[in-house]
Amino acid sequence: MRRFDLVLFDWDGTLVDSWPWFTRALNDAAVRYRFRQVDAVTGERLRSLRPREILRELGLPWWKLPFFTRYMRARMTRDLEEIELFDGTASLISRLADAGVVLGIVTTNAEQNVRAKLGPTNAGRIAHYACDISMFGKASRIRKVVAGSGVPPSRAILVGDEIRDIEAARSAGIASGSVAWGYATPAALRAAKPTEFFESMDAAAAALAVAVDTD
Repeated sequence: MRRFDLVLFDWDGTLVDSWPWFTRALNDAAVRYRFRQVDAVTGERLRSLRPREILRELGLPWWKLPFFTRYMRARMTRDLEEIELFDGTASLISRLADAGVVLGIVTTNAEQNVRAKLGPTNAGRIAHYACDISMFGKASRIRKVVAGSGVPPSRAILVGDEIRDIEAARSAGIASGSVAWGYATPAALRAAKPTEFFESMDAAAAALAVAVDTD
């Protein structure tokens, strides 16, 4: 028996390497919506902060957040060719699907962008798409996906690269898995106490597809 029958993935920073694009788009948005731009030093400091702390650091007020989010989604669609999957993403998805794991993606990004980057074969391996989520709306969507999947919450996990992914999984009553290669620093993620921590795509595939002894 596997420990997890349902594996939900965050998208940006977890399966797709969008951080270089994000920093460029973020600074363009900063000019447009009048909040603080990010240089290399500030960007590195932000990697250790929680979401609300990041907003305060940027000087981005809550009332501007919907406008910022819409801008970034439209910009992502426009610039999609500049963004690539992480090495190992395709293999991770195929290995888990072949092992019989039910897969889902939970993201603020648009479903059309996710499907375009995955390609038809791996996009078809994803059973659940929960996209266009607000920045702090993951927990409620996770609960809906888990309920619709028929998998008990105790056998579901959200894998992501940010502290807010850990918090969303915890709020939704499922396990959390953090990755070492994404946006937040490994130290910040470990301090937030995810259920699992994955150093590489291969390690994630091995851990999430493996059978466990339940005796």
